[in-house]
Amino acid sequence: MRSNRFQFTARFKNDMGKCGVEEGELVIAACSGGVDSMCLVNALLQGEAKFEVAHVNFKLRGEDSEADSKLVRDWCDENGVVCHVRHLPADEEAKRKGDGIQDAARRLRYGWFEDLRVERGERPVLLWLTI
Repeated sequence: MRSNRFQFTARFKNDMGKCGVEEGELVIAACSGGVDSMCLVNALLQGEAKFEVAHVNFKLRGEDSEADSKLVRDWCDENGVVCHVRHLPADEEAKRKGDGIQDAARRLRYGWFEDLRVERGERPVLLWLTI
């Protein structure tokens, strides 16, 4: 009987293929440090994917923001995963554009993901969104 890990790995690779990601292709995983995105990077690790992590710290939640950044950086260090970290001023962007902090943060985050995607050779960026 096949192990649960083998079944997970096989299904994960199959699902990645359905999303257009070829086996062995480098992808970038967006990781906030929250439970959902930590599940994503752990799934990528268990699924033997080739990936790097992109983490944004908006510094909006004081010590909690710093703790999330530390968690992501430490996890990447422990698992030998390249970690890209960017500090982006969502509060300044919101004031400048006259919109909400969430809209400004999303705009800055996705803009940086696009820049990183191109810089790393047109790589897919994976997001895990809880709706």
